[in-house]
Amino acid sequence: MNIQGWTLYSVLLSSIIFVIFCFVTDYVGGGSNKFSYILCRLVARHIKLAFWLVVGEILVWLTALSFLSRLGNKSKQKGGGPQSEKLAGFLNAVTFPVQCLVYGVLNLLGLVAVAILFGQEQILDSYHLHPVPYTVAAAILYLLWLGYTIRDLVKSEITSRGLMPQIEALHSSYSDVREGFDAEQRDALWKSCCNLVESRDADYLKRRRAIWSGITFAVWASMVSSAYFALPVFLSWLATGYTSS
Repeated sequence: MNIQGWTLYSVLLSSIIFVIFCFVTDYVGGGSNKFSYILCRLVARHIKLAFWLVVGEILVWLTALSFLSRLGNKSKQKGGGPQSEKLAGFLNAVTFPVQCLVYGVLNLLGLVAVAILFGQEQILDSYHLHPVPYTVAAAILYLLWLGYTIRDLVKSEITSRGLMPQIEALHSSYSDVREGFDAEQRDALWKSCCNLVESRDADYLKRRRAIWSGITFAVWASMVSSAYFALPVFLSWLATGYTSS
């Protein structure tokens, strides 16, 4: 095996391990205050998005094909004697409301699936004629999803780092004043210190999350851009190794 083969297997193995780690991080993540966790969870969210898009397309096709096959099937009469016909008629009369409900829902889903496939076909035909508007619309939708996902991940991972020491330090700075306070006044002072620290921390936390959201977006954009230019070169290098052998 040449160096291209070893590189390919190493990249595949590393990618599988990395993807597993990303999914584990996304499953148990939260409150880590680590930028690496945000990136790993962002990778996992992209894989989940692609997975659900593929699953949704498969379900649409299966639903549409099932609906069309039901339309093409013709009921066949089966012999069995008068007793069987009476029993079948009785069961059909008893289950008729349920049959109407079930087949009604299935037919409605089938019509929706057929309409989706027809709409996809129209969009593809229109895309070949006017690709720019659809590309811009897809990019806008992706950026909206990306912004929401980054905001959600940063909000989950970037949290406060221990407010209690800050509250105690502020409360200790009023040690001379609180000596003449009674129990109710001391409680009021403690609550005031808590509210002040939490309000300051809320503003600081909001700024931290905004900064980390911008950093995450910039890093992800640079990673995607690098992959866009580097991946064709890497694939062509791998192809040269296999064609030469």
